[in-house]
Amino acid sequence: LLALPPRRDEIDLRLGEAFAGAEAAFYAPPEREARSLRYDAAREALTEGLALLEAAAERAAAAAERGADGRDSAARRILEELEEADRLIAESEVREVAGFLFPPLPETEGAPSPAGELERHLELSAKMYRALAEAAHYQAERLRRTS
Repeated sequence: LLALPPRRDEIDLRLGEAFAGAEAAFYAPPEREARSLRYDAAREALTEGLALLEAAAERAAAAAERGADGRDSAARRILEELEEADRLIAESEVREVAGFLFPPLPETEGAPSPAGELERHLELSAKMYRALAEAAHYQAERLRRTS
């Protein structure tokens, strides 16, 4: 290797040309416009997905609250509603985002309740879904305000 001629100038020239070409292509008006359109579409999809996530979480929270406070004693129906909300969240286009929106467990647990096991589960579920709905709403509103 030491017997080879110095090539640093040639290497620097080729790197400069490659970077200049990539930069020119990246900042070319058609590419900038296409990138902007893709960004706007992704932002709109995220906003819509958050709205759907919020609605599913609101429905689940309401169902869990009805069961936890005794207004609805049909546990099977309530659990089916919660399962439906879970399915909608899991199949959502923004499901990865939902994981960031869930509140930490200690925030939802609160004080121990004298209620039975099902009622306690429904209380925790209601808090969790309510917090998820609020977080989704907050993030969707932030996206709408900054667009």
